[in-house]
Amino acid sequence: MIASFVIPPSKNKRKFIRLIDCSHETKADYLWQPNDYIIMSSYFKDDDQLSLIDGTVDELNDLEFYNQINNLNKKINLIFFSLGSVSYYEDVQYLKKIRDIYKQATICVLGDIFLEENFRKDIFDLDVDAIIYKPYNLDIEKIATIRQLKKGNSVYDFDFVITDYKEHPFLKDRKKKVTFVKSNLPRHELFKKSYAWPFLTTKNFTTVTTMWGCTYSCSYCTSGLMHPICKDNEDIIEELKYIKKLGFKEVQFFDKVFGVPKNLRKELLKKIISEDLNLKYSCYFHPSVFDEEILSLMKNAGFHTIVIGIDSKDLKNLALYNRKVNENVLHDLLDYADKIGISVCADFIIGLPHENKEDIYNTINYAKEIKIDFASFNIAAPLPGSTFRENAIKSGTIKSENLSDTLKTSISISKLSLKELNSIREKANIAFYLRWKIFYRRMKNLKSLEHFLIQIGQFNGMIAKNFFGNFFKKN
Repeated sequence: MIASFVIPPSKNKRKFIRLIDCSHETKADYLWQPNDYIIMSSYFKDDDQLSLIDGTVDELNDLEFYNQINNLNKKINLIFFSLGSVSYYEDVQYLKKIRDIYKQATICVLGDIFLEENFRKDIFDLDVDAIIYKPYNLDIEKIATIRQLKKGNSVYDFDFVITDYKEHPFLKDRKKKVTFVKSNLPRHELFKKSYAWPFLTTKNFTTVTTMWGCTYSCSYCTSGLMHPICKDNEDIIEELKYIKKLGFKEVQFFDKVFGVPKNLRKELLKKIISEDLNLKYSCYFHPSVFDEEILSLMKNAGFHTIVIGIDSKDLKNLALYNRKVNENVLHDLLDYADKIGISVCADFIIGLPHENKEDIYNTINYAKEIKIDFASFNIAAPLPGSTFRENAIKSGTIKSENLSDTLKTSISISKLSLKELNSIREKANIAFYLRWKIFYRRMKNLKSLEHFLIQIGQFNGMIAKNFFGNFFKKN
């Protein structure tokens, strides 16, 4: 089998992260690894020939990108192409040319845009063979035959790809019962490029997923649309050993909520500790998973940073969006993380439909009061497939062809204008980060000189570039 994973360039020096569940533009200079591709790489055989073309991380111009595309093995069987809502119309132009070059290859696409049926129809009009809607349980040999099956009008049925534009049942399957799978080793060596994650202590990192999808169903998020698929602890330990062997020093756990199922993941943490792998870790976490035992295990295993969704100061009104956070548990989590030396990044959403300006500033002030080291202020966006977007289309707030992303949205669903929200977000970041308290907390938790330089780079990307740059543009 000869296959290639392809990510198109991002134009105008923007950096897009294209994912099955939530594509977006980065706030600063970081660029996550293509997690969906990493998972998919585990389903190839050892003798299969794999390549990666990432036009975004390598900052390729069109000529450089097409040179790499043209240099692929002409006998290639499979091409995977990643695109997302944030860059859909640009990405499609690259896809058209790839199809013109490789007319016989099976081309599969993936991205959050395909959570909506009308975009699935559009993509199949471009002679695409299938849409990957979950990266697990792939049968690569079957996928490679799709193009031939379609040409021969044969009967075909797969539970890991979509082969026509009709409404697909996976969007209606929001059952939260976790499915367990056995997994082979991903080809982590394929993804050694200049990717970055804002909470790293070293640039020498890779990404691991212990559970794909989400057991929660927040209406402004799309991860809950994905059926949760959980990897076996023994497979995860084997993967971490392999990562260590390859020379990586740090792991970003990409689970939407690390620690689910809780008892199973406590056992995983105990195994990580006993193996003494000497790796560092960061992850997404949820307050509902918290107890002192799991956070202590995480600290002892090598976790230094967790990212949690607080979203709003008005925790009671978050229930309007099926988001449930117990304030007492949240504060216990923050207190205990501070006590044992785990850094916390809190995600906040501004511009929720029920909010006025006072509500938003209450959230910003709340972020400054609590024990967190990082804050991420995001404008509420109608993501493809989300209840937010469905409601906005029904109410006439947006049109179905309008797209957005989570970080640099072009659409407001708030009582406030997009211009007002962007201005408030800029002020929020400056108000949070330009404080001696935050400087001290960040410096206190430094692990090395490399960690310090990474932090300085992130500060420069977020503050100097985004905010001071905007100031000079305005003046």
